[in-house]
Amino acid sequence: MTSESSVVTRRPAAANEPEILVLPDPDAAARTAAERIAAALREAVARRGRADVATTGGSTPAGIYRALAALPPDAAPPWAAVHVWWGDDRFVRRSDPLSNVRPLDEVLLPAIPLPPENVHPVPTDRALDEGHDPSWAAARYAAEVWRELPRRAGWPVFDVVLLGVGPDGHVLSVFPGAPVAPVAVAYAVPAPTHVEPKVPRVTLNPAVLDVTDELIVVAHGASKAPILAEIFGPVRDERRWPAQRARRRRRDLDPRPIGRSRHPGPRLRTDPRRADRREETMPLERLGPDVIRIHENVVNSYLVAADDGLTLVDAGIAAHWGLLVGAIRALGRDLSDLRAVLLTHAHVDHVGMADRARREAHAVVRIHEADLDFLRTGRTPPQPNPMALLAGWSGIRMFLYFLRHGVTSLPKIVDASAFGDGETIDVPGQPGAIHVPGHTPGSAAFHFADRGLLCTGDALVTVDPARGTEGPRLMPPGANTDHGRALASLTRLEAVPADTILPGHGRPWSGSPARAVELARAASAAASRR
Repeated sequence: MTSESSVVTRRPAAANEPEILVLPDPDAAARTAAERIAAALREAVARRGRADVATTGGSTPAGIYRALAALPPDAAPPWAAVHVWWGDDRFVRRSDPLSNVRPLDEVLLPAIPLPPENVHPVPTDRALDEGHDPSWAAARYAAEVWRELPRRAGWPVFDVVLLGVGPDGHVLSVFPGAPVAPVAVAYAVPAPTHVEPKVPRVTLNPAVLDVTDELIVVAHGASKAPILAEIFGPVRDERRWPAQRARRRRRDLDPRPIGRSRHPGPRLRTDPRRADRREETMPLERLGPDVIRIHENVVNSYLVAADDGLTLVDAGIAAHWGLLVGAIRALGRDLSDLRAVLLTHAHVDHVGMADRARREAHAVVRIHEADLDFLRTGRTPPQPNPMALLAGWSGIRMFLYFLRHGVTSLPKIVDASAFGDGETIDVPGQPGAIHVPGHTPGSAAFHFADRGLLCTGDALVTVDPARGTEGPRLMPPGANTDHGRALASLTRLEAVPADTILPGHGRPWSGSPARAVELARAASAAASRR
């Protein structure tokens, strides 16, 4: 490879290794990359009416931008339907020479009819104007990505990602040896000490590369040859050479078509024979830029972030504490940011971490007034036949899991306080409380109106914990204090303006509460006929 040569790598749709093209000079590499980018964008627009491309900075994009601008009309993408993002950027103003956006502003935008509103830079200008740090800019950028892009396997999907390779083998702003936020879509990176320029950055999580439809990596010159030899060598070590994230396609990705919704909670399969449980293998699941589901053995808690702190909805079991701490870190927050624990009801599998959160984070613990006395005294609300939960293998497995972790009695929380029906609870996220008695006397749901979320606890679940059957439903009759009242309480949920239901057990439901209630009633009627 001569000093003038370039390497363009592209991951084809069904291969374990990328295609590698060695071209005679940077201009040839730029033309080839531009042609492939344009083809992928045209295909995306034809398929879904829009295309999203994430570009890069450094020395890579300027020549490609010129080549894109020079494409004949029949080869150019329909720019009005193209949206441009950045895989990473430095924490400087858009007009700064160090900005990754500036080459696009100077080279490509003056030459193509791309609407200004289709350009989505990291909001560094606003952050600097308002005195915010890179983490603030990263959170806002992640929120915009989640809102705009389709999803696959729990991550946002770009139609095209253009990358360069750093002299140390970094891609995006993921440097050798650097930890990667496990859940965050975009996160802040401190100023690197070993490469220029030494300024803080915001980067996309390299996990997005695993679901990108078309990934193009361009490297110029003989100086990159040694690092490319390592990247394509026999040793796989992504911590040492982050650019290896662009080397392969994972074969365990969800093959179902991608789709768009306001929140990326997976759509539930209502046929239990076809339930895809791969989504249940990781105990932390990102449901949006500011919501994380903490789940293990079908017990859910939800961490909701707001500007004034964090709220935990339900508190699982005590053994989930490490998961909670990991979720807090994934949001770029500290334990001290946990302001409140909201409990949907007073059952042992929903209260476990609450007292520790109260003691170590000084979080307030709130529960509906009808369940407050149960929580303060440690008395479990009455259940006609709790052994009904052992009617199937799933219930026995959950029981053994609880027994192994010492989950045997309701912990007392004397300092807990009550909320009432219809109250807007003064905690981060400002949810509205909805009293839905039946599972317990004080069962409640929480409506986070600005997020379109409805947390239903055990008043409406999406799995039968005893049998593992999926779909919106009530808990088994023997597990409810008053099953008839639980069924009647569904009326209070069906008109709530939400598009995602977060249940106490089972996977999130993407769709209207009215539809979920309809299915829950049908499941209850079918069960009563058996």
